[in-house]
Amino acid sequence: MAKENSGKNAPVKMSDKINGFIQRNRKILVICLIAIVAGTACFIVGFVVRDRIQEKAWNTVEEYITRYDAIKASVYLSDHIALINMPDVIKLKDELAEFARKNSGFPSARAHSIIAEIYEDAHNWPEAEKSWLDAAKAAGKNYFVPVSYFRAALAAEEQGKLTEAIGYYEECVNMKDIFPAAPRAMFSIARLQETQGQNTAAILSYQNLLLQWPYDPFWTRLAQSRIIALGGDSIFGGL
Repeated sequence: MAKENSGKNAPVKMSDKINGFIQRNRKILVICLIAIVAGTACFIVGFVVRDRIQEKAWNTVEEYITRYDAIKASVYLSDHIALINMPDVIKLKDELAEFARKNSGFPSARAHSIIAEIYEDAHNWPEAEKSWLDAAKAAGKNYFVPVSYFRAALAAEEQGKLTEAIGYYEECVNMKDIFPAAPRAMFSIARLQETQGQNTAAILSYQNLLLQWPYDPFWTRLAQSRIIALGGDSIFGGL
């Protein structure tokens, strides 16, 4: 009798506990395993499909660029303003707009940028500005955003919209970590403020350039010369 009691009270091995748990819950465990395998498979398939879609979009964009380059090469530079009315360009622009609408991210942004370049070549600066802003919006969060804002600023300047241009340049400066031309954008802000007669603001912007990019070999030197010309104090002293 004592032996029976000692057998009943003997500790259960961990392996026996695990086996017992598996036996009791085998249906649930099988379902969970199937779900994990299916989820992993769906993730892999989705990743591959997305990659192929992106690759196809990239190839399509490259085809659009090649088509427009070929059209431009067929006319004299002085005739580029007439490009906007050419049937081939109208067709290309419509295709680009549709492509940009159906896609997202960089391919969409690049399509908008090609449209913007078409308007730039035609000297249609309002539409060029709008298209560059569309490109910035579509790009998401990558280096093409400040690139697009910079080009929008140039288009705004062509229209004499200096306040708007300053705003676009400020967007570029705000993304200085991914935009190598940020010192030029900062200089442009100061230059336009100077053009508007806002000399105090211009001096502050030039000084801001010196503070943020003290080792820039070109724009810093120009900023120093403009500060001195405006009667301000260069934080670096003389040139």
